[in-house]
Amino acid sequence: MTRMFPGTLDCQPVTPARWPDLVNLLGERGGWGGCWCMWWRKARSEFQRDRGERNRSDLQTLAAERPAPGLLGYLGGAPVAWLALAPRSAYPVAARSRIARLPQDERDDPTSRGEDVWLISCLFVHREHRRRGIATAMIEHAVAYAEAEGARAVDAVPVEPVSTLPDAFAWTGLPSSYRAAGFVEIARPGPHRPLMRHERLKKPT
Repeated sequence: MTRMFPGTLDCQPVTPARWPDLVNLLGERGGWGGCWCMWWRKARSEFQRDRGERNRSDLQTLAAERPAPGLLGYLGGAPVAWLALAPRSAYPVAARSRIARLPQDERDDPTSRGEDVWLISCLFVHREHRRRGIATAMIEHAVAYAEAEGARAVDAVPVEPVSTLPDAFAWTGLPSSYRAAGFVEIARPGPHRPLMRHERLKKPT
């Protein structure tokens, strides 16, 4: 994919030291409606109760742990993009979601619990840097990070654009960005929500 942004995207796991960069990037609303990337981590009642400052505090706590709950992308030292990802076990709500849960054959297989499958739960690029290839670069970095942490596959549920879809509603990214990063569609849980996966080409010995 042709890169339309200048220089090199520096992608780093979020840490306590980098936390102010994430806050500046996502803004007071945590990207959308006080979410702070807790939508698939918390039960709906818990999420609604905590949206805003409590969700922000919980993500900040996760930023001090390893693996990191996400990656920050920098251009020229300034944060321009954020991608949240984690092992599927960290997203209990996604496991019950018609859109985000594992494919039927994996759910039916008692030996396949998806513990080494990760999920990208959010992809945010600052409005001034969108449609320049940064989303795909972030996804590529995310795959490398997950695989370094032992993942055998990384899943995503991007949103297919329909007519004039506001950017805020494509908070998991677009299929085209994932395809450019080597993802393939493995299921179609919703008319405009493909389940896509990037699998490690070389299996561990």
